[in-house]
This record gives sequence, C-alpha cells and structure tokens, in this order.
Amino acid sequence: MLIFIDCFYSFFFFKIEKLKKERRWEEIHIIGEAEHAQSFAKVLHQKPNSCIHKNFINNSADKILHEVFEK
Repeated sequence: MLIFIDCFYSFFFFKIEKLKKERRWEEIHIIGEAEHAQSFAKVLHQKPNSCIHKNFINNSADKILHEVFEK
C-alpha cells in the first residue's frame, strides 16, 4: 500500500508542478488530514507555504480559502 501512495503523490507532484508553471503560481498550500498532507508535502521540491491538517471535504471553497489565507 505504501508504494501505491508514493506513486499517487508522485503523479500529483508532476501535475502540480506543471500547473504552477503554466498558471504562474507563487504559492502552494496543502490541506488535508495530517498524515496525507505531510506525505504529499514531502514529495514537493519546494516547501509549501502552508500545510493545514484538516479535512474540508464538506466545506465550500469560500470557507477553505478563508481558512488558508486568513491565518
């Protein structure tokens, strides 16, 4: 299972890096349950600007953005 998760995060790492370049993102913020957020943060080349250990699955985009940028 651990190998699958590493491959999964690596796949998303390349997607995030591509989007970051194409859309000229200056920051990356990671949100999710602690274990998953930390594991994903480890595969990134650049340390994320924030890593919030919360599950926002049932929250609106407005609430999530407020939580990220108001801290």
